[in-house]
Amino acid sequence: MRTGRPSATSTKRAIERFPFEEIQPPAFDIHLAWSLDDLLGDLGTWSATRRFINGHGANPVDQIAEELTGAWGDAAEKKSTYGPLHLRLGHVVGKREKID
Repeated sequence: MRTGRPSATSTKRAIERFPFEEIQPPAFDIHLAWSLDDLLGDLGTWSATRRFINGHGANPVDQIAEELTGAWGDAAEKKSTYGPLHLRLGHVVGKREKID
């Protein structure tokens, strides 16, 4: 089925052929404090969730919401999470400008 989006394979090939001189970024982390609604809302934005809905006619987030609600406790309580942000940066060869 053609979706109009690039396939995972073509995306991977494009990433491997990164046509820029690579710049190594510093390490970045993201720190979040989310309520249960924040988490469920974010899960609903994932492209994988959309593909599942399109392919199965059901929202997988709805299928796990009850179990998550039970495990979360107070739905309004903010839970902390963090993780690395991965960046791939580059510049066109011969066009690099110093940024202060």
